[in-house]
Amino acid sequence: MNVENDSNAIESVESLRAKLEEQGKIIAALNIELQNEKEKSKNAEEMSRTDFLTGLKNRRGMEEAAKYILPEAIAEGHADQRKGEKKITNGAVLYLDIDHFKEINDQYGHPIGNRIIQEAAAFLTRSMRPNDVVARAGGDEFVVILNGATEKIIEKFFDRSTDPPQPRFGFTTSIDGREQRISFSGGIALVQPKETVADLNQMIDRADKALYQSKAAGLDRITMFTPMETSSDSDNFSAYKTQE
Repeated sequence: MNVENDSNAIESVESLRAKLEEQGKIIAALNIELQNEKEKSKNAEEMSRTDFLTGLKNRRGMEEAAKYILPEAIAEGHADQRKGEKKITNGAVLYLDIDHFKEINDQYGHPIGNRIIQEAAAFLTRSMRPNDVVARAGGDEFVVILNGATEKIIEKFFDRSTDPPQPRFGFTTSIDGREQRISFSGGIALVQPKETVADLNQMIDRADKALYQSKAAGLDRITMFTPMETSSDSDNFSAYKTQE
């Protein structure tokens, strides 16, 4: 029996085992590092779709979400049309901004202005349905993609009067120790039967035009853009006041 050879063999095995263990530790560390890098990349990608101030989707996030929302809404709309129902839309785009925001921001400063934007974002998120998309377009402007909304649903959505009447789109906040109501003006554009996500900018443009009609009519209201074959521009809008 060669004790020396056996001893050398044992040492070789132990050395190999140590090397394998060390390599295993290195591989595990590399896997952890790789996972961390993937997580960082995922977070960075998510941040690129998110508005920093409000946590809502930004324009890019909204456009990407629309790829999933609008096809679903379009499919639902077409199915309803086949049933022969009237006034069916595939969904709608709502464009909103905060009334008198510039005056508030100028009078009380950017910190208060930013807080109002954050509170508005939270209010809109609470007010919409889970399958709607709420995004900040920039400044005090917000875009909401309403998934599968008919005109009848939209009318109910913005007409929740109580006794006494309570405004649907607005909330109360405190500024300098005083309660102040924050209201919105908005425009709605119904998604037309042949439109797809590629037409999102056109939908937003129509909603934006309706928003300016709300502003011209005295603020604190929602106006729906309704395309008609033969009409003047002013006839293309119907208003849903949020407060009388």
